[in-house]
Amino acid sequence: IMVLGEWLEQAGPLGAMLGFAGGSFIMILVGLCYAELASILPVSGAEVAYAYEIFGLKTSFAIGWFISLAYIIVTSFEAISVGWILGTIFPATKGATLYTSRGEAVHLGSLLLGLGGMVLLTYLNYRGLKSAAIFQEVFTYGLLIFSLVFFSAGIIKGKISNLVPLFSKTGTGPILGGILAIFMTVPNWLAGFNIIPQTMEEKAPGTSIKMAVRMILLSIGMAGCLYILVI
Repeated sequence: IMVLGEWLEQAGPLGAMLGFAGGSFIMILVGLCYAELASILPVSGAEVAYAYEIFGLKTSFAIGWFISLAYIIVTSFEAISVGWILGTIFPATKGATLYTSRGEAVHLGSLLLGLGGMVLLTYLNYRGLKSAAIFQEVFTYGLLIFSLVFFSAGIIKGKISNLVPLFSKTGTGPILGGILAIFMTVPNWLAGFNIIPQTMEEKAPGTSIKMAVRMILLSIGMAGCLYILVI
């Protein structure tokens, strides 16, 4: 939602869909690699464990830090996004301006929302995997229900004319540039499937490794379809 406008400006509706379809295909190939490694090494840790087994301790240590830093960046982006979306829908929740950062105003309401979310997620993780899993299930099913409602409303009430122009380009360059710009960002938006191999060792006793690795591929495919439907 935060960057949908940029996707449409860069590539247009059909161009953005093609970029996501191509990127999703590439990510499925990456997912197959994860699935292969997860079936060979069904332990918690995923990339850290695989790097340790194949390249040794130093590389594994570096990979662990890269993943940690990436998660910090993603968490920051999501916290800012939540505040921005809520402030757009309900402007009164923004609250007073506390200070500015790089020319952007930081509001009290958005800051409290981000900090509150951090405290909640920290508490859930402190409680253990079960509490975090229940929280994620509730929000995941909620996301799917709301998505179906909005997709249905868009299909029933929307107009085909809103998709024109199907392709977009900036300046005088070809339309392929916009499609490739979307294509290159797809791995970022489809990240998350690696949570499955990261917790492989904690799977339910009745869940087979084969089923778990299938979920890796299913999650990538479903996420790609979700983004295309959003566009």
